[in-house]
Amino acid sequence: MHQTPDGTGMQTLDHCSSQLNAVNSPWDQQQRNIYIVHAHDLFVSNVHYSYAV
Repeated sequence: MHQTPDGTGMQTLDHCSSQLNAVNSPWDQQQRNIYIVHAHDLFVSNVHYSYAV
């Protein structure tokens, strides 16, 4: 789970994406962007693995 500064956790990418409209600071924006990039990289890796098999 991705922990946010306010103590709430983001459990899904959908929830994370929904929070993008409520960003209050550049730090929050950066952290959420990093989270999305990591989630995307994991997805791409899984897709490549599926094709490799």
